[in-house]
Amino acid sequence: MRLVVLDEAAVAAAEERRVLDLVLSEHGWPPVLLLARSLQEPPVGPWARVVRRPFALGDLAAVVEEMVPLPA
Repeated sequence: MRLVVLDEAAVAAAEERRVLDLVLSEHGWPPVLLLARSLQEPPVGPWARVVRRPFALGDLAAVVEEMVPLPA
């Protein structure tokens, strides 16, 4: 696993955060891209990047490619 793309709602509860930490630790702590609400501060977490709504899919794809470049 090279990147985790995660919606903010997926880590709203403490139990969900524990599951995320377990998954990340099992896979060597890959970077996490958080998709967050536009008007609120994102929750504290292991996010390498945060993309706020609204966003275009092309913009999201560009961020993913920056974080995990395609092979030459």
